[in-house]
Amino acid sequence: MIRKVLEGMSRKKTDERKRIAFFVSARSEYGLLRWTIKSLIESQEFFPGIFVGGGMTAASYGMRVTNIYEDFPDVEIFEMPYSLDGDSHKHIANSLSVGLQSMAQNLFKWEPDFIIILGDRYDIFIPSVAGTIGGVPIVHLCGGDITSGALDNNVRYSATKLSHIHLVQTFGAAKNVSSCGEEDWRISIVGAPGIESIYKEDFPSREIAEERLGIDLCKPTALCTYHPTTLEFNITIEQQVWNLLSALNDHEEFQFVITYPGVEIGSNKIIKMLKDFAEMRHNVHLFDSLGNTYLSVMKHSLVVIGNSSSGIIESPALQVPTVNIGTRQEGRERSDSIIDCGYDSEEISRAISKATTDMFRKHMENCSNPYDPYLDGNVSGRILTVLKNLPHKDKLLKKKLDFEVREGEWNRLLQ
Repeated sequence: MIRKVLEGMSRKKTDERKRIAFFVSARSEYGLLRWTIKSLIESQEFFPGIFVGGGMTAASYGMRVTNIYEDFPDVEIFEMPYSLDGDSHKHIANSLSVGLQSMAQNLFKWEPDFIIILGDRYDIFIPSVAGTIGGVPIVHLCGGDITSGALDNNVRYSATKLSHIHLVQTFGAAKNVSSCGEEDWRISIVGAPGIESIYKEDFPSREIAEERLGIDLCKPTALCTYHPTTLEFNITIEQQVWNLLSALNDHEEFQFVITYPGVEIGSNKIIKMLKDFAEMRHNVHLFDSLGNTYLSVMKHSLVVIGNSSSGIIESPALQVPTVNIGTRQEGRERSDSIIDCGYDSEEISRAISKATTDMFRKHMENCSNPYDPYLDGNVSGRILTVLKNLPHKDKLLKKKLDFEVREGEWNRLLQ
Protein backbone atom coordinates (compact mmCIF):
# COMPACT_ATOMS: atom_id res chain seq x y z
CA MET A 1 0.00 0.00 0.00
CA ILE A 2 2.77 2.43 0.92
CA ARG A 3 4.67 1.46 -2.25
CA LYS A 4 1.75 2.54 -4.43
CA VAL A 5 1.58 5.93 -2.73
CA LEU A 6 5.29 6.56 -3.15
CA GLU A 7 5.19 5.54 -6.81
CA GLY A 8 2.29 7.89 -7.37
CA MET A 9 4.15 10.77 -5.75
CA SER A 10 7.31 10.32 -7.80
CA ARG A 11 5.71 9.66 -11.21
CA LYS A 12 6.13 12.68 -13.44
CA LYS A 13 3.43 13.86 -15.82
CA THR A 14 5.20 12.66 -18.95
CA ASP A 15 2.17 11.36 -20.92
CA GLU A 16 -0.78 13.17 -22.45
CA ARG A 17 -3.46 11.43 -20.42
CA LYS A 18 -5.47 13.63 -18.11
CA ARG A 19 -5.24 12.79 -14.44
CA ILE A 20 -8.56 12.20 -12.72
CA ALA A 21 -8.64 12.06 -8.91
CA PHE A 22 -11.52 9.98 -7.52
CA PHE A 23 -12.47 10.53 -3.89
CA VAL A 24 -13.90 7.47 -2.09
CA SER A 25 -14.85 7.47 1.58
CA ALA A 26 -17.66 4.91 1.84
CA ARG A 27 -18.56 1.44 0.54
CA SER A 28 -21.56 2.90 -1.29
CA GLU A 29 -19.45 5.49 -3.12
CA TYR A 30 -16.99 2.90 -4.32
CA GLY A 31 -19.72 0.60 -5.60
CA LEU A 32 -21.18 3.48 -7.59
CA LEU A 33 -17.84 4.63 -9.04
CA ARG A 34 -16.37 1.27 -10.10
CA TRP A 35 -17.75 1.28 -13.64
CA THR A 36 -16.64 4.86 -14.26
CA ILE A 37 -13.09 4.08 -13.08
CA LYS A 38 -13.03 1.04 -15.39
CA SER A 39 -14.29 3.09 -18.34
CA LEU A 40 -11.62 5.74 -17.86
CA ILE A 41 -8.88 3.13 -17.73
CA GLU A 42 -10.14 1.36 -20.86
CA SER A 43 -10.39 4.63 -22.80
CA GLN A 44 -6.63 5.14 -22.37
CA GLU A 45 -7.24 8.89 -22.41
CA PHE A 46 -7.26 9.29 -18.64
CA PHE A 47 -5.01 8.33 -15.76
CA PRO A 48 -7.10 7.75 -12.63
CA GLY A 49 -5.94 7.98 -9.06
CA ILE A 50 -8.09 6.96 -6.10
CA PHE A 51 -7.96 8.93 -2.83
CA VAL A 52 -9.42 6.75 -0.08
CA GLY A 53 -10.39 7.56 3.50
CA GLY A 54 -13.19 7.57 6.05
CA GLY A 55 -15.27 4.44 6.38
CA MET A 56 -13.33 2.67 3.61
CA THR A 57 -10.27 2.52 5.86
CA ALA A 58 -12.06 2.02 9.19
CA ALA A 59 -11.55 -1.41 10.74
CA SER A 60 -14.99 -1.34 12.37
CA TYR A 61 -16.59 -1.04 8.92
CA GLY A 62 -14.67 -3.86 7.28
CA MET A 63 -11.62 -2.07 5.83
CA ARG A 64 -13.18 -2.08 2.34
CA VAL A 65 -10.13 -0.33 0.88
CA THR A 66 -8.81 -3.85 0.28
CA ASN A 67 -11.51 -4.26 -2.39
CA ILE A 68 -10.06 -1.33 -4.33
CA TYR A 69 -6.58 -2.86 -4.35
CA GLU A 70 -8.04 -6.14 -5.60
CA ASP A 71 -10.15 -4.51 -8.33
CA PHE A 72 -7.53 -2.01 -9.54
CA PRO A 73 -4.02 -3.38 -8.86
CA ASP A 74 -2.42 -0.98 -11.38
CA VAL A 75 -4.16 2.22 -10.28
CA GLU A 76 -2.45 4.69 -7.97
CA ILE A 77 -4.16 4.60 -4.59
CA PHE A 78 -3.67 7.15 -1.82
CA GLU A 79 -4.85 6.26 1.68
CA MET A 80 -5.60 9.28 3.82
CA PRO A 81 -5.08 8.87 7.58
CA TYR A 82 -8.34 10.17 8.95
CA SER A 83 -10.62 7.86 10.87
CA LEU A 84 -14.39 7.94 11.22
CA ASP A 85 -14.60 5.11 13.76
CA GLY A 86 -16.15 7.56 16.21
CA ASP A 87 -19.60 9.02 15.56
CA SER A 88 -19.74 12.15 17.71
CA HIS A 89 -19.95 15.67 16.24
CA LYS A 90 -16.55 16.54 17.66
CA HIS A 91 -14.85 13.38 16.41
CA ILE A 92 -16.15 13.77 12.88
CA ALA A 93 -15.26 17.47 12.69
CA ASN A 94 -11.72 16.72 13.89
CA SER A 95 -11.42 13.82 11.44
CA LEU A 96 -12.41 16.00 8.51
CA SER A 97 -9.73 18.53 9.40
CA VAL A 98 -7.11 15.77 9.38
CA GLY A 99 -8.48 14.48 6.09
CA LEU A 100 -8.27 17.92 4.50
CA GLN A 101 -4.60 18.23 5.45
CA SER A 102 -3.82 14.83 3.96
CA MET A 103 -5.87 15.45 0.81
CA ALA A 104 -4.22 18.80 0.18
CA GLN A 105 -0.72 17.36 0.59
CA ASN A 106 -1.29 14.40 -1.73
CA LEU A 107 -3.44 16.27 -4.24
CA PHE A 108 -0.95 19.04 -4.87
CA LYS A 109 1.89 16.55 -5.29
CA TRP A 110 -0.06 14.39 -7.73
CA GLU A 111 -1.47 17.39 -9.66
CA PRO A 112 -4.73 16.03 -11.12
CA ASP A 113 -6.55 17.75 -13.97
CA PHE A 114 -9.95 17.06 -12.39
CA ILE A 115 -11.47 15.74 -9.17
CA ILE A 116 -14.54 13.51 -9.26
CA ILE A 117 -16.76 13.48 -6.19
CA LEU A 118 -20.03 11.66 -5.65
CA GLY A 119 -23.10 12.25 -3.58
CA ASP A 120 -23.61 13.96 -0.29
CA ARG A 121 -21.52 12.53 2.54
CA TYR A 122 -19.83 15.21 4.61
CA ASP A 123 -16.47 13.68 3.65
CA ILE A 124 -16.79 15.33 0.22
CA PHE A 125 -16.03 18.66 1.89
CA ILE A 126 -12.42 17.37 1.93
CA PRO A 127 -11.81 17.19 -1.86
CA SER A 128 -14.24 20.06 -2.53
CA VAL A 129 -12.32 22.51 -0.37
CA ALA A 130 -8.89 21.24 -1.48
CA GLY A 131 -9.87 21.43 -5.13
CA THR A 132 -11.43 24.87 -4.81
CA ILE A 133 -8.38 26.33 -3.07
CA GLY A 134 -6.01 24.52 -5.44
CA GLY A 135 -7.76 25.58 -8.65
CA VAL A 136 -8.65 22.01 -9.67
CA PRO A 137 -12.01 21.66 -11.49
CA ILE A 138 -14.51 19.48 -9.62
CA VAL A 139 -16.94 17.09 -11.31
CA HIS A 140 -19.88 16.28 -9.03
CA LEU A 141 -21.95 13.14 -9.54
CA CYS A 142 -25.48 12.78 -8.11
CA GLY A 143 -26.11 16.39 -7.18
CA GLY A 144 -29.51 18.01 -7.32
CA ASP A 145 -31.38 15.36 -5.33
CA ILE A 146 -33.41 16.37 -2.29
CA THR A 147 -33.25 14.57 1.06
CA SER A 148 -34.57 17.14 3.48
CA GLY A 149 -34.51 14.80 6.46
CA ALA A 150 -30.74 14.49 6.59
CA LEU A 151 -27.66 16.66 6.92
CA ASP A 152 -26.61 15.17 3.57
CA ASN A 153 -28.93 17.63 1.82
CA ASN A 154 -26.92 20.62 3.06
CA VAL A 155 -23.65 18.93 2.12
CA ARG A 156 -24.91 18.04 -1.35
CA TYR A 157 -25.88 21.59 -2.26
CA SER A 158 -22.69 23.03 -0.75
CA ALA A 159 -20.77 20.67 -3.05
CA THR A 160 -22.89 21.86 -5.98
CA LYS A 161 -21.76 25.44 -5.46
CA LEU A 162 -18.12 24.38 -5.23
CA SER A 163 -18.29 22.11 -8.30
CA HIS A 164 -17.80 23.01 -11.96
CA ILE A 165 -19.52 20.15 -13.79
CA HIS A 166 -22.75 18.50 -12.62
CA LEU A 167 -23.54 14.94 -13.70
CA VAL A 168 -27.00 14.38 -12.28
CA GLN A 169 -29.24 11.33 -12.13
CA THR A 170 -32.67 12.69 -13.10
CA PHE A 171 -34.50 15.47 -14.92
CA GLY A 172 -35.69 16.88 -11.60
CA ALA A 173 -32.12 16.98 -10.24
CA ALA A 174 -30.96 18.91 -13.30
CA LYS A 175 -33.68 21.49 -12.72
CA ASN A 176 -32.72 21.81 -9.05
CA VAL A 177 -29.05 22.39 -9.86
CA SER A 178 -29.96 24.98 -12.50
CA SER A 179 -32.24 26.74 -10.00
CA CYS A 180 -29.25 27.12 -7.67
CA GLY A 181 -27.68 29.49 -10.20
CA GLU A 182 -25.45 26.99 -11.98
CA GLU A 183 -24.99 27.58 -15.72
CA ASP A 184 -27.01 25.05 -17.70
CA TRP A 185 -24.18 24.05 -20.06
CA ARG A 186 -22.41 22.60 -17.04
CA ILE A 187 -25.29 20.15 -16.37
CA SER A 188 -25.69 16.70 -17.93
CA ILE A 189 -28.27 14.04 -17.05
CA VAL A 190 -26.37 10.73 -17.00
CA GLY A 191 -28.65 8.50 -14.90
CA ALA A 192 -27.89 6.78 -11.61
CA PRO A 193 -24.49 5.03 -11.37
CA GLY A 194 -26.03 2.30 -9.22
CA ILE A 195 -28.24 1.24 -12.13
CA GLU A 196 -25.27 0.28 -14.31
CA SER A 197 -24.24 -2.72 -12.22
CA ILE A 198 -27.80 -4.03 -12.49
CA TYR A 199 -27.89 -3.80 -16.27
CA LYS A 200 -24.49 -5.46 -16.56
CA GLU A 201 -25.29 -7.99 -13.81
CA ASP A 202 -22.06 -7.00 -12.11
CA PHE A 203 -22.76 -8.90 -8.91
CA PRO A 204 -22.39 -12.51 -7.76
CA SER A 205 -24.94 -15.18 -8.57
CA ARG A 206 -27.31 -16.36 -5.87
CA GLU A 207 -25.21 -19.49 -5.29
CA ILE A 208 -21.97 -17.52 -4.84
CA ALA A 209 -23.66 -14.98 -2.57
CA GLU A 210 -25.07 -17.78 -0.43
CA GLU A 211 -21.64 -19.36 -0.11
CA ARG A 212 -19.99 -16.09 0.85
CA LEU A 213 -22.65 -15.05 3.36
CA GLY A 214 -23.59 -18.46 4.74
CA ILE A 215 -27.32 -17.97 4.20
CA ASP A 216 -30.03 -19.54 2.05
CA LEU A 217 -31.53 -16.92 -0.27
CA CYS A 218 -34.27 -19.33 -1.36
CA LYS A 219 -35.93 -18.59 1.97
CA PRO A 220 -38.27 -15.57 2.11
CA THR A 221 -35.77 -12.76 2.61
CA ALA A 222 -35.99 -9.08 3.54
CA LEU A 223 -32.98 -6.76 3.14
CA CYS A 224 -32.71 -3.99 5.72
CA THR A 225 -30.42 -0.96 6.05
CA TYR A 226 -31.13 1.92 8.43
CA HIS A 227 -29.05 5.10 8.63
CA PRO A 228 -29.19 7.91 11.20
CA THR A 229 -31.68 10.68 10.41
CA THR A 230 -29.38 13.57 11.19
CA LEU A 231 -32.05 16.29 10.92
CA GLU A 232 -34.89 14.49 12.71
CA PHE A 233 -35.60 16.15 16.07
CA ASN A 234 -39.04 14.77 16.97
CA ILE A 235 -37.91 11.23 17.76
CA THR A 236 -34.54 9.90 18.94
CA ILE A 237 -32.48 7.54 16.82
CA GLU A 238 -32.81 4.91 19.57
CA GLN A 239 -36.62 5.09 19.41
CA GLN A 240 -36.58 4.94 15.61
CA VAL A 241 -34.50 1.77 15.60
CA TRP A 242 -36.50 0.23 18.45
CA ASN A 243 -39.70 0.74 16.44
CA LEU A 244 -38.11 -0.74 13.33
CA LEU A 245 -36.91 -3.82 15.18
CA SER A 246 -40.32 -4.23 16.81
CA ALA A 247 -41.87 -4.25 13.35
CA LEU A 248 -39.37 -6.84 12.11
CA ASN A 249 -40.34 -8.99 15.10
CA ASP A 250 -43.88 -9.13 13.71
CA HIS A 251 -42.66 -10.91 10.58
CA GLU A 252 -41.11 -14.18 11.59
CA GLU A 253 -41.93 -15.50 8.12
CA PHE A 254 -38.82 -13.68 6.83
CA GLN A 255 -35.12 -14.05 7.34
CA PHE A 256 -33.68 -10.55 7.67
CA VAL A 257 -30.35 -9.61 6.13
CA ILE A 258 -29.32 -6.40 7.89
CA THR A 259 -26.30 -4.23 7.07
CA TYR A 260 -24.55 -1.64 9.22
CA PRO A 261 -25.41 2.02 8.64
CA GLY A 262 -22.87 4.34 7.05
CA VAL A 263 -20.38 6.24 9.18
CA GLU A 264 -22.47 9.12 10.51
CA ILE A 265 -23.39 10.87 13.74
CA GLY A 266 -25.31 8.27 15.75
CA SER A 267 -24.31 5.23 13.69
CA ASN A 268 -22.61 3.46 16.62
CA LYS A 269 -25.85 3.56 18.58
CA ILE A 270 -27.63 1.82 15.71
CA ILE A 271 -24.91 -0.82 15.39
CA LYS A 272 -25.11 -1.72 19.09
CA MET A 273 -28.88 -2.15 18.90
CA LEU A 274 -28.59 -4.26 15.76
CA LYS A 275 -26.00 -6.53 17.37
CA ASP A 276 -28.19 -7.10 20.41
CA PHE A 277 -31.19 -7.82 18.18
CA ALA A 278 -29.29 -10.27 15.94
CA GLU A 279 -27.79 -12.21 18.85
CA MET A 280 -31.22 -13.25 20.11
CA ARG A 281 -32.79 -14.28 16.80
CA HIS A 282 -32.06 -17.16 14.49
CA ASN A 283 -33.66 -15.45 11.47
CA VAL A 284 -31.49 -12.32 11.57
CA HIS A 285 -28.15 -12.10 9.73
CA LEU A 286 -26.12 -8.97 10.46
CA PHE A 287 -23.17 -7.82 8.28
CA ASP A 288 -20.92 -4.77 8.52
CA SER A 289 -21.00 -4.61 4.72
CA LEU A 290 -22.16 -6.88 1.91
CA GLY A 291 -19.79 -5.47 -0.69
CA ASN A 292 -20.77 -6.50 -4.21
CA THR A 293 -23.14 -9.15 -2.86
CA TYR A 294 -25.51 -6.36 -1.77
CA LEU A 295 -27.29 -6.33 -5.14
CA SER A 296 -27.36 -10.14 -5.13
CA VAL A 297 -29.26 -10.14 -1.84
CA MET A 298 -31.52 -7.33 -3.03
CA LYS A 299 -32.39 -9.19 -6.21
CA HIS A 300 -33.47 -12.26 -4.25
CA SER A 301 -35.33 -10.36 -1.52
CA LEU A 302 -39.08 -9.97 -1.31
CA VAL A 303 -38.77 -6.46 0.11
CA VAL A 304 -36.17 -3.82 0.99
CA ILE A 305 -36.75 -2.07 4.33
CA GLY A 306 -35.14 1.01 5.87
CA ASN A 307 -34.14 4.50 4.78
CA SER A 308 -31.25 3.93 2.39
CA SER A 309 -31.10 5.61 -1.02
CA SER A 310 -30.53 2.15 -2.51
CA GLY A 311 -34.16 1.38 -1.72
CA ILE A 312 -35.17 4.42 -3.77
CA ILE A 313 -32.76 4.05 -6.70
CA GLU A 314 -31.59 0.46 -7.19
CA SER A 315 -34.46 -1.53 -5.73
CA PRO A 316 -37.02 -0.40 -8.36
CA ALA A 317 -34.59 -1.42 -11.12
CA LEU A 318 -34.64 -4.96 -9.72
CA GLN A 319 -38.45 -4.94 -9.40
CA VAL A 320 -38.22 -5.29 -5.61
CA PRO A 321 -40.63 -3.22 -3.48
CA THR A 322 -39.29 -0.85 -0.84
CA VAL A 323 -40.62 0.18 2.56
CA ASN A 324 -39.06 3.60 3.09
CA ILE A 325 -39.18 4.76 6.72
CA GLY A 326 -39.20 8.30 8.02
CA THR A 327 -37.83 11.56 6.64
CA ARG A 328 -34.26 10.76 5.59
CA GLN A 329 -35.19 10.41 1.91
CA GLU A 330 -37.94 13.05 2.03
CA GLY A 331 -38.09 15.04 -1.22
CA ARG A 332 -36.22 12.52 -3.37
CA GLU A 333 -37.88 11.48 -6.63
CA ARG A 334 -39.24 7.97 -6.45
CA SER A 335 -40.97 5.12 -8.22
CA ASP A 336 -44.49 3.97 -7.30
CA SER A 337 -42.87 0.71 -6.14
CA ILE A 338 -41.89 2.51 -2.92
CA ILE A 339 -44.16 2.58 0.13
CA ASP A 340 -43.44 5.49 2.46
CA CYS A 341 -44.29 5.20 6.14
CA GLY A 342 -43.60 6.93 9.44
CA TYR A 343 -41.64 5.71 12.45
CA ASP A 344 -44.51 3.95 14.23
CA SER A 345 -43.80 0.22 14.53
CA GLU A 346 -47.33 -0.81 13.55
CA GLU A 347 -47.22 1.42 10.50
CA ILE A 348 -43.89 -0.10 9.45
CA SER A 349 -45.28 -3.61 9.94
CA ARG A 350 -48.35 -2.85 7.83
CA ALA A 351 -46.17 -1.42 5.07
CA ILE A 352 -44.07 -4.61 5.02
CA SER A 353 -47.21 -6.71 4.73
CA LYS A 354 -48.55 -4.56 1.90
CA ALA A 355 -45.26 -4.61 -0.03
CA THR A 356 -45.19 -8.40 -0.12
CA THR A 357 -48.74 -8.99 -1.36
CA ASP A 358 -49.39 -10.35 -4.85
CA MET A 359 -51.54 -7.30 -5.57
CA PHE A 360 -48.69 -4.85 -4.89
CA ARG A 361 -46.18 -6.91 -6.87
CA LYS A 362 -48.64 -6.85 -9.79
CA HIS A 363 -48.88 -3.08 -9.41
CA MET A 364 -45.07 -2.81 -9.65
CA GLU A 365 -44.96 -4.24 -13.17
CA ASN A 366 -45.86 -0.85 -14.66
CA CYS A 367 -43.76 1.33 -12.35
CA SER A 368 -41.11 3.52 -13.97
CA ASN A 369 -37.84 4.51 -12.30
CA PRO A 370 -36.86 8.22 -12.60
CA TYR A 371 -33.22 7.27 -11.95
CA ASP A 372 -33.08 5.24 -15.16
CA PRO A 373 -34.02 7.91 -17.75
CA TYR A 374 -32.33 6.24 -20.74
CA LEU A 375 -33.30 2.63 -19.98
CA ASP A 376 -29.86 1.39 -21.02
CA GLY A 377 -27.61 1.43 -17.94
CA ASN A 378 -24.76 3.11 -19.85
CA VAL A 379 -24.03 5.68 -17.13
CA SER A 380 -20.24 5.38 -17.25
CA GLY A 381 -20.33 5.80 -21.03
CA ARG A 382 -22.13 9.13 -20.70
CA ILE A 383 -19.76 10.24 -17.94
CA LEU A 384 -16.82 9.39 -20.19
CA THR A 385 -18.34 11.41 -23.05
CA VAL A 386 -18.71 14.46 -20.81
CA LEU A 387 -15.13 14.19 -19.56
CA LYS A 388 -13.84 13.98 -23.14
CA ASN A 389 -15.73 17.14 -24.12
CA LEU A 390 -14.89 19.39 -21.19
CA PRO A 391 -13.78 22.91 -22.10
CA HIS A 392 -10.47 24.43 -21.08
CA LYS A 393 -9.72 24.73 -17.38
CA ASP A 394 -10.01 28.52 -17.49
CA LYS A 395 -13.64 28.36 -18.65
CA LEU A 396 -14.48 25.69 -16.08
CA LEU A 397 -13.11 27.62 -13.12
CA LYS A 398 -14.76 30.95 -13.97
CA LYS A 399 -18.28 30.40 -12.73
CA LYS A 400 -21.10 32.91 -12.85
CA LEU A 401 -24.58 32.92 -11.39
CA ASP A 402 -27.38 32.20 -13.86
CA PHE A 403 -30.77 31.50 -12.28
CA GLU A 404 -32.71 31.14 -15.54
CA VAL A 405 -33.47 27.46 -16.21
CA ARG A 406 -32.60 26.61 -19.83
CA GLU A 407 -33.42 22.94 -20.32
CA GLY A 408 -32.18 23.05 -23.90
CA GLU A 409 -28.66 23.67 -22.64
CA TRP A 410 -28.53 20.52 -20.54
CA ASN A 411 -26.58 17.60 -22.01
CA ARG A 412 -24.60 19.92 -24.31
CA LEU A 413 -21.42 18.09 -23.29
CA LEU A 414 -23.06 14.77 -24.20
CA GLN A 415 -23.68 15.83 -27.80
